[in-house]
Order: sequence, then C-alpha cells, then structure tokens
Amino acid sequence: MQGTMARDAGDAEDAGDRRPERPRTGWKRRATRLLRVAVLVYFVAAIAGAVGLPLLGDRWWPATLVLFGPRWLTALPLVVLVPIALVVERRALAPLAVTAVLVAGPIMGFELPLGQVFQEERAGQLRVITFNARSRHGHLSALRDFIDANRPDLVTLQECGWSDKELGAAFPGWEVRVNQGQCLLSKFPVQEVAARDRADVWKRGGHGAIVRYTIELPSDRGTPTRISVVNLHLETVRDAVEALLHRAWRGAAEHDENVALRRWESSLAREWVDAAPHPVIVAGDFNMPVESVIYRHSWSHLENAFSHAGLGIGATKRTRWFGTRIDHVLAGAGWSVERAWLGPDLGSDHVPLVADLRWIERQ
Repeated sequence: MQGTMARDAGDAEDAGDRRPERPRTGWKRRATRLLRVAVLVYFVAAIAGAVGLPLLGDRWWPATLVLFGPRWLTALPLVVLVPIALVVERRALAPLAVTAVLVAGPIMGFELPLGQVFQEERAGQLRVITFNARSRHGHLSALRDFIDANRPDLVTLQECGWSDKELGAAFPGWEVRVNQGQCLLSKFPVQEVAARDRADVWKRGGHGAIVRYTIELPSDRGTPTRISVVNLHLETVRDAVEALLHRAWRGAAEHDENVALRRWESSLAREWVDAAPHPVIVAGDFNMPVESVIYRHSWSHLENAFSHAGLGIGATKRTRWFGTRIDHVLAGAGWSVERAWLGPDLGSDHVPLVADLRWIERQ
C-alpha cells in the first residue's frame, strides 16, 4: 500500500513537471496557415513546370521563354520559404526538400552522372571538344592552351572566324578543315568533307550550317576504321525571344514562325546524320536545350554526352545573368559516353564542352 502511494506521488510530481505546450499565438497560427498554402502552391507549380517544360517548350510561347530564360528564378521562393519554415513549422521542410529536387532536376536541368563521376582522367578512346568561338571573339591563344592541356582527338568549332592558315599555324600536326564558318581540327586523317548547301535555308532566313566529315582512325585503337562526324550550327531562338520580350503575346506569331524554321532546320540536320555512312558523332551549337520539343523529336535517339556523364547544369551559353545548355556532343549507336565536362571562358559567350567516348560495339 505504501509502495502504491509512493508511486502515485511520484507520478503526480512527474505530471507537475510536464508543463502543457503553450498555445500558438495568433500571428504564429496565421503564419503557419500562410506557409502551408505557399508550400503547397510552390509544390504544385514545380510539378507543373517539371511536366510542362518538356511538353510545351518550343511549342507554346510562355514555356519557350522559361526554356531559354533564367530558370534559376524558380528557386528563389526557397530563399524565403525555408527560413520561415525553420521558425514557424519545421515539418514544412520535407515538402520543400521535394520541391527543391524538382526545381534543380527537371526544371533547371541539373545532371548527376552517378558512376561516371569517378571515371579516370582519360576515360575513353576518343576525346571530342565542341566550341562556338563567336567569330573572332574567342581567343585563339586561349583555345590553343586549352587544347594542349586537354589533348583531344577531335575539335569542332562553330562561328569559327579563323582561316585554315591561322589554324594550321596554331595547331601544327593537326588536320584542319574550314567550311561554312565551321572548323574541324582532327588528329586523324580526314577522308571526306560534305557541306550541305544552305541556299534553301537562307531563303527562309535561317542559318543551317551542317558539315559532315569522314575520319579514318588507327586500327589499333579498338574503334571503327572510319567514323562520321557531323558539325552543326542551327538557327537561334533569339528573334522570337526578343519579339516576346518587347511585345509580349503580340510576338507569338513571330515565335511560331521561328519554331517552324528551327524544327525544319533540325530535321534537315537529322537527315544528314541518318545518312552518315559510318558510326556517327554529332557535335555543335544546336541552339536548343534538351527539354525542347524540337530537340526531343530530332535528337533523343542519340546519347547526349553531358546528360549521360556530366555533373551540374552544364550551361554552355553564358549571359550576364544566366546560362543555357544549347551546345551538345551526341553519340550514335556503338558509342559509350564515359565523361563530359565544361571548359573555361575562352573569350566567347560560349564555353567549350568536352566528352570522352568509348567504342563498345565491334563492326
């Protein structure tokens, strides 16, 4: 009996020690409700962006603006909501974390190569660099130093303002080809060059530089004896974006005309790639990110080097406020992408893209 009374007394003391939770003040209850609504709206918007961007980008003008615009703006609500959640309701951090993943991945295009991150320095048999040199804005001496440091086998250049003599002097021992403002540097013999006539594209106001090379590789590298390399520089979206920025929805017609032109140019380039007589590699300035409807229609059958083996957002085109990944190295059947990364600023508004490829299919 005494033991029972002692336990009851102890329980009473414990109960006295446990103070009831203080009810939330009025402002905190209102802040919690507002936070929950904001988190839900942001989460739904992130899902809509992740689903809608690849479905509507280069199809519907508002989505095209997001596609080529500063997508980092979609992460700004996190800067406000996360600190508020830490103060008001920490349980809101879980849905915010999920939203952050949606924003970083499907919307901003953050790539995580998983196993490829830990590849050795020279991971493939063939190293390819592509770089839009922006005519003579790119520094030839900086490009030479970058190539010397990275030791590529093939370099494709767009808006290449240098002559074959200038490139030959800067890169002794390399095969040099200059066609339609496109340049190729090759450590191996170039057997054939075929440049598509651009007269029909120019009549429609497009760009459409498409050059295909046949390159002979050493037989002791475990690769095909010959490969086809296609160097592209396709029409830009710039005019459509400027029309939309200056006239909003009134520029939608110009947007649609630009999309039709770029879709047509991309299909022409795809035809030249499909007609390649040897295992193919495509590199250049596509002027479209991987989320574009045009890109997915024409190029999704090829392995995108940075999507497969790159780390980060991979923005190859830089502006003062943001960057966009519009330059690509694509590998056809038989190739495996081992590594991909971006080079430094070489004086252009683009940065070089480097990819290591390995041949995995015997011919």
